[in-house]
Amino acid sequence: LQTLHIYTNQLSGTIPTHLGQCTNLQTFSVDGNGLTGTLPTELGLLTILESLYVPMNKLTGTLPTELGQLTAIKLLSFLTNFLTGTLPTEMGRLTNILEFYADDNVIKGTLPSEISALSNVQLLSVTDNSITGTLPTQVGLMTALKHLFVDSNLMTGPLPRELGQLSALQILEAYNNNFNGTLPMELANLTDLKSLSLGANALTGTLPTEWGEMTSLQELLVHTNQLNGTIPSEISAMS
Repeated sequence: LQTLHIYTNQLSGTIPTHLGQCTNLQTFSVDGNGLTGTLPTELGLLTILESLYVPMNKLTGTLPTELGQLTAIKLLSFLTNFLTGTLPTEMGRLTNILEFYADDNVIKGTLPSEISALSNVQLLSVTDNSITGTLPTQVGLMTALKHLFVDSNLMTGPLPRELGQLSALQILEAYNNNFNGTLPMELANLTDLKSLSLGANALTGTLPTEWGEMTSLQELLVHTNQLNGTIPSEISAMS
């Protein structure tokens, strides 16, 4: 068995542990059901699995560290469940992953710096959890990243200047957190950026004149902060 799609049904019960015996499985999708219980550690035995898609269920418990053994994985999605605990540092082993979704759970702790090893990831989304701590400076090493969503958490500290190294970034959403400090002028390096959402934080200082260099920007949301100064004339370059 290489592909197992049983999404959008009315399944209940748990994900069976013996699924780990399906060692040829490449795609597993059970989204949109009523599955409960925890993610079995035996999922880590599926070493050629490329897609694990379990959103919109009622799964509980933590993300098992054994997921770090899924070195062929390209898509991981756990969004809209009741998962708790922290993001395991073993995530850093998933060097082939392209998209990671853990939105709308009850995940706590910090974003592990080990995520910097995800050199191929294009989308990272942990929206609507209870993640704390800072956005690690190592995020600047994730140079394939196009979409970064960390909004609606409890994150603090300044926005790292290293975000300016993400030359492929198109969408950055970090609104509704507790970020403070000034707006990094290094974001001006993001010439492919189309949407920048930093509203509802505690950011201070002025709008950087350098941001006029973000000529691809279509949406700039910095409302509900503590910014001062004037609206720079350079903003007119955001055509």
